[in-house]
Amino acid sequence: MMIFYRKKFTDVFDNVDAEKNNFDFLRFVAALLVIISHSFPISYGSQCEDPLRNLTETLSFGLLGVYIFFIISGFLITYSYERSKNITIYFTNRFLRIYPALIFQVCLTVLILGPFISNFSFIDYFFNQQTYEYMLTNTIFIVKYHLPGVFVNNPYQYAVNGSLWTLKYELICYVIVAFLGIIGLIKKIFVIISLTFCIIITLIMNLLGLNEAGIYYSFYYILHFFIFFGMGMLYYLFRDKMILDFRLFILSILMIIFSSFYPPLLPFAVAIAGPYSILYLAFLPISQLNNFSKYGDFSYGIYIYAFPVQQLVSKVLLNNQNWVLNILIAAPIIIIFSICSWHLVEKNALSLKKAYKN
Repeated sequence: MMIFYRKKFTDVFDNVDAEKNNFDFLRFVAALLVIISHSFPISYGSQCEDPLRNLTETLSFGLLGVYIFFIISGFLITYSYERSKNITIYFTNRFLRIYPALIFQVCLTVLILGPFISNFSFIDYFFNQQTYEYMLTNTIFIVKYHLPGVFVNNPYQYAVNGSLWTLKYELICYVIVAFLGIIGLIKKIFVIISLTFCIIITLIMNLLGLNEAGIYYSFYYILHFFIFFGMGMLYYLFRDKMILDFRLFILSILMIIFSSFYPPLLPFAVAIAGPYSILYLAFLPISQLNNFSKYGDFSYGIYIYAFPVQQLVSKVLLNNQNWVLNILIAAPIIIIFSICSWHLVEKNALSLKKAYKN
């Protein structure tokens, strides 16, 4: 059977550019996990966590989705860096992938969504300093969540887009790859040492309760997310040693499951065993999944549009909140926005890569 797959990784890795992998499908699944996770606090209030978080205490569906994104990014961005002719091309490619769609989404939120659903009048909304702070800061990765008069009566009050906060850490990871590349330290041993340092420091911060402290918050999450991103890097660097084996895949899944009995270790088990699971699934020869993105890569659009759409649905369902209903109504709208984002913005921006290289 196809699931009982065993191959040397180098036998399948050359297909990473030939759409013979399932990375796009896995990113799509990760984006859906974030939607599911957010549907609970959006429907019932900030104190309501998704079932996985209630069960494990440390891991939600949303965090799992974000971890998948970072693992895949660590693998593919390292690959992309090694293929870039110079650092300018590398950063241009990263800019074109992230920035145009983000700017479009923020402008759409501020200029269309905000004024039409705000409790403020048009004049008061557009003359409010908070409106322009939201527009400016969210396009330079200093996340602001509030627009004047928007979603003030929702169960999850005020927050317009609670997904954007992780983009800053993704960008920092891109910079780390470039910095390590420039000084010649994208090496197996250095990445292993860096990951060991990050794991030890984040464990200590967790034990001391510093992970949510204001002055340590950003530093903690840089280390925390780099663990997942760095593990993706490490698997890329060890690609010549890897075997994709169903038995190891099952062992990885079991490691994650058993670690859930001691919640503080669960995120680290996901970081250690998760990348192997992701890569095994990414290179399973399933043609239907290989061709998943033939109409476009919608995962990024889903990620950046989902939260405000779900908040809008919650506003409409003000007296009939239900997380399942929120997803059922919001999902088709989110998909439509992500399709438009891909075809109107993202694909056109990415086409500039070839023009720039030429």
